[in-house]
Amino acid sequence: MPKRKSNLSKNTRKAKTQRLQCKNESQNDRESRLTNCRLRISMSRSNESNSERNERLQLDRTRHSSLRSQESLESREKRLQIDRIQHTVSRSLQSRDSRKQRLEDDRIQHAISRILESDDSREQRLENDRIRHAISRTLESDGSRVQRLENDRIRHAFSRTLESDDSRKQRLEDDRI
Repeated sequence: MPKRKSNLSKNTRKAKTQRLQCKNESQNDRESRLTNCRLRISMSRSNESNSERNERLQLDRTRHSSLRSQESLESREKRLQIDRIQHTVSRSLQSRDSRKQRLEDDRIQHAISRILESDDSREQRLENDRIRHAISRTLESDGSRVQRLENDRIRHAFSRTLESDDSRKQRLEDDRI
């Protein structure tokens, strides 16, 4: 009687097949798959209770902190540098339409999470944001404050130069309202 294959080899073959599929998919297919995945995660999380959510978040924080605590400073810097490069490359490879779609999906996902948020958690989030903002401004040195404000001015001016006439008119109209 032939030996029965274990589930481990089955899972390994499945993972290998999935890796090949991901490797061969187009940019649009990849973005669509990732968007659908994010939406599925968002929807499943919207159905979880507060205690389930807190438990999941606590487990994530614990797992994440244990991984980070084992990491040396040098490997952390290297990981962050690689993350920045990958993020830049990913964004640069995006087409204008896919960027618009990604931003729209992000706005939808953000809106869904805000709609499903309870009043208590909303108040807590806003209070935490105010505290975090105040602390970051307090800890900011004069030089970094000047640099931040200058960067904000440059970014603002640059976005205005890229703005179309129609968008400018719409923005000004919205500002008047």
